[in-house]
Parts: sequence; structure tokens; C-alpha cells
Amino acid sequence: MPKLSVIIASDSHWEHIEDTIESLENQTSDDFEVVFIRPQKESEAEKPIADFCSRAEGRFDVIEECGIPPKLFNRGLIAASGEYIMFLTPGDFLPPDSIENFLYAAESRADIITGRFWLNRENSEPGYNKFADAVVLRPEIDRFSAYLPRCHELGCRIFRIRSLQKHNIEFPLVPVMYDYLFFMRAVLSGMKISGTPYGILYRKIRTISDFDIREGLPTKENLQITLDAFKEIEKLAILRITEETGIFEGDEYYIQELLESQISYLIDCFYRRIWLMDDETLGLLKSAIGEMMEKLTDSRKERLKEEHKDISFPFMYDSIQDAANEPTFSFILDVPKGSAKELIDSFYLQTFPFFELFVSESVADSGRAGDRWLDSPNFY
Repeated sequence: MPKLSVIIASDSHWEHIEDTIESLENQTSDDFEVVFIRPQKESEAEKPIADFCSRAEGRFDVIEECGIPPKLFNRGLIAASGEYIMFLTPGDFLPPDSIENFLYAAESRADIITGRFWLNRENSEPGYNKFADAVVLRPEIDRFSAYLPRCHELGCRIFRIRSLQKHNIEFPLVPVMYDYLFFMRAVLSGMKISGTPYGILYRKIRTISDFDIREGLPTKENLQITLDAFKEIEKLAILRITEETGIFEGDEYYIQELLESQISYLIDCFYRRIWLMDDETLGLLKSAIGEMMEKLTDSRKERLKEEHKDISFPFMYDSIQDAANEPTFSFILDVPKGSAKELIDSFYLQTFPFFELFVSESVADSGRAGDRWLDSPNFY
């Protein structure tokens, strides 16, 4: 039985699988198996996966199954035969000694092993991201440590399968927040966590250009799923704090860190994408953030205010039209020839969204501007 099962599952981006396969073939340890779980509709990955399976030793399965990502990951939990399990998606890149160091750390018999998350394979220094950076540098990590609430990524961790089974932990079948819920449920189930500074995952940076990925859109449905996930984890955290200390007063470091990170997530993933929302969704978002802000200490509120001062937070617009009526920047766009669609899309990908965009009639009428933003209230 292999020590580690590497599960590669996704409903998209299989065109990047060769990068991941390359990194697995170059590992300094061979004590692992690989299970590919992909929807039947995907075909571009067939040849590189088949070539890899023909060259590699051990058990390498290709399981075709339709479904959203959490369903595919749950299928991986069933298919895995290793003591530990790692979740990757096509395009993830592991440096040669990553699995060896993960397995070395596993000798501590921890339930969750976490390594450092690197943003780019070309970087020589780790890039820190408050939502993705892993807990490292200490042999034993308290589950109420500062960074744990902010770690949503799965790719930089391995999990002991037996512990997941013991606590009945699997991925919830929702289109968003499934990775966050999976990890936080594991953390708050009292699992033992160990960190290593040597288990490093590189993830390539790609420019987001496709707004049609349904699970990434700031819709009312996705916002409600996210808010429900946050409330569940908050309740679990309060329960754990109460069990361990006998009392919950509300200003405990862990719960404050949790709430602060959740508010930042809502701002970054929803409010900063305001042109993709409607007024009903914006109203729900503003109400939820206001409710969470009331639970924060004054110092936490000031930290959030400083972090998001570019958008004048905690001020939030009441409606989409209000944001369009009071822009901070005005841009005038005229492209003499060629398509302007990608350029216009890039404006709407900005983390500072409060602008108005004037596009010349000749560009808009010719169709060179695309039609995605024609109805946006800040598009003229």
C-alpha cells in the first residue's frame, strides 16, 4: 500500500495537466499513487495521462465521472488506498522533493500536514497570501493559530484518510466554499496538525479571462452558500472554544481572526466584483458584512478599514446604480482597429471596480467591444 494517494480532480483546466504530470514524474520519492478523476467530457488530457500511466509504476487510475468539483474529490476519497491523501488540480506543480518532505513530516503521525504555498514556480521566495498561505515553521500547530482560519487551499496539505473517515469528513456538494468547509471541518474536529517548511507547492499564475465559470460568479446563490458556510464554521469554532476553555466571550483571538478573514473574503470576492452583482445580492452582502462587523473589536475594524481603504471601507454603496453615479475614475476608450473585448474585460477584472468606462460608438456598434458589459450601468 502506498504511503500517499495523490488525487487529481477537476471539472476544467485539464489542458494544464502536463505541468502536473511533469512534476510528479520528477519526485525524489516514489511512495505514492496517482488517481485522475475527471469528467467524461474532457478529452484533451487523455494522451498525456495515458502516456504517464504507461511509464509510471504503482497504481495509476483514471476514473471518469461527471459532477461538480466536490463530487469528484469525494470520489477520490473513495478511490484512494494510501495512508495519506493529497488533492491537486491540473496545473499544480510540485518541486521534486515535495512528496518526500511531506512524507517525512508524516512520521509525526499528524492528521494534517501542511507545507508552504508558493505563488509561482519561477519565484525564489515564497509569496504570501492571507487566504492561501499555509502554516509552517513550527513542528506542532495549534488549531487556534493565527493563520489557520485564513487557509482555504487544499493543494498544500496532505490528510490522514483514517482521521477523515473517523470524523465523517467529506466535501459538501456545493459549487463554492467546498474546500474551505472541508478543511475547516477537519481543523475543528480536533485533528493534530503538523507543519513543514520544506513541503512546498508551486501554483502557476494564470490571468482570469473567463467569466462564465458558474461557481466563480458573485451571484446571490453563491453568496448565500458562502454565508451559510461561514456561519457553520463560526458555530463550530465557538463550540470548540467553549469546550476547551469553558466560556466564550466573543473577543477570543481565533474567532476574531476568523471573522476578519471572512469579511475580507466577502469584500474581495463579491464587493470588488460589483458589476457582476444585482441590487438584491448587494443588499444581502452589505447586511451580512455589517452584522459580522458588529462582532469585531475596534482594533479589528481598524485593520479592515486600513486593508480596504482604497474602496473607502466600511462605506459600501446601497445600489449598483449609486456606484455607477459616483465613480472614482473615468476612462475613455477608443480602439482604431481590432477587438477591444479583452481590454474591456480587463477593466472589469480590476480589484478597484469603481470607475466609469466610455467606449466610442464605432467600437461598440461594430461589435468589437463584445456584448458582456453593454448593460452594465457604468459602461457608456
